[in-house]
Amino acid sequence: MTALVVHDARKVDADGLVDEFWLVTEGGTIVASGSGTGWHEAARAPGATVIDAGGHWLTPGFIDLHCHGGGGHPYDDGPEEMLAALATHRAHGTTRSLVSHVANPLASLRESLAIVADLAAADPLVLGSHLEGPFLAVERRGAHDAEFLREPGPATVEELIGAARGTLRTATIAPELPNALEAIGVLIEAGVVVGVGHTAADYDQAARAFEVGARLLTHA
Repeated sequence: MTALVVHDARKVDADGLVDEFWLVTEGGTIVASGSGTGWHEAARAPGATVIDAGGHWLTPGFIDLHCHGGGGHPYDDGPEEMLAALATHRAHGTTRSLVSHVANPLASLRESLAIVADLAAADPLVLGSHLEGPFLAVERRGAHDAEFLREPGPATVEELIGAARGTLRTATIAPELPNALEAIGVLIEAGVVVGVGHTAADYDQAARAFEVGARLLTHA
């Protein structure tokens, strides 16, 4: 297996900043790293590709938890558009993504969630779905189409969870909506991290959402 060697980079990650950093990958996996001249031996291996970073930044791939597309390609217009959007993000350093869905008819949401489930099964860089709509406040809907907003009835929530086949990772909900607190419980039971957002809730309504398990804020 041929090696890719990157050297003379400024590495920054959770552990801090390292100058003259190098790493060696084989088959897409980092097999060695360090600082200084330790990369020379790997560079001499037959077929090795060597990249001099020239002191430029080297970071782990970014993770995007909330985006609706990329490069002019929306996530909600089928698998080809979804793949094109993901490719745009990867070309600019975002290596892993949650696919965020806007409010749409339930049939369209089910289809989009199922597409992401298929992609996630084939590509570990697709982390799953973020369901931003349809359980949002009309007066705080932002760019979401009011026609497709709805209350989080138990059957609807279960339907969308089922369509995602275990890949619904986060969901945004307006906690003042009827059945919202119960829906938060159902989502959490399914392993979904719930965010409060696009909401006209007052302090007490928001506090109750966090008391029953909501953990994130969307557009706070």
